[in-house]
Amino acid sequence: RDKLELELAELSRKQLVLQTRLQQLKALESENERLRNLLHAGARLSSKIQLAQLVKVNLHGQPHTVLINRGAADGVITGLPVIDEGGLVGQVTQVSPFRSSVSLVTDPAQGVPVQSVRTAMRAIAFGVGGAEELRLLYLDQNADIRIGDLLVTSGLGGVYPSRYPVARVSKIKRHVDQAFIAVHAMPSALLNKGHQVVLVWADSSELSAELDPALPDTADTADD
Repeated sequence: RDKLELELAELSRKQLVLQTRLQQLKALESENERLRNLLHAGARLSSKIQLAQLVKVNLHGQPHTVLINRGAADGVITGLPVIDEGGLVGQVTQVSPFRSSVSLVTDPAQGVPVQSVRTAMRAIAFGVGGAEELRLLYLDQNADIRIGDLLVTSGLGGVYPSRYPVARVSKIKRHVDQAFIAVHAMPSALLNKGHQVVLVWADSSELSAELDPALPDTADTADD
């Protein structure tokens, strides 16, 4: 009996070790899948991309920034767009030799030129200080916009590559006594979940391109 109890205790210990390793393998598999998605997302936009790791997050302060482990030594410059597998994260705003600060799209100081996939309507999306909300400003009361509309980068302004998901419209408020409507949207990027991002060196032709009213398949694919 004592021998059986010892064997049972040993089997229980081994099972615990195996379960722990299995959880690590599952986490590693998920991480590999995210890496594949990141690389695929970057490859669709530019011939030159670079993976970066988040080393510090400041979602609850002002401004909304994250710190990544790439800097001037890696060729990083201010203004570089940053994406993840979900969509646009933001842009590099400060660079040191081995670290860079990225201002998120939720930062109120950041404005992103966007365009509706459904109607090609253009607007500017600004952060409102919350981790999961953007706002479209100065849209006319008659603007053709609906809850659920996908907003992608328009490419105007020469900062962000075009046709990359930014947000989905989540709330629309119309007031008869006001000239503009209040439009809120949820960011597409995994701003409070991911640990890795992609820096994008977009071609000049990509940055200067404007979306046609009939958006290409890349935008439709992102919508899926």
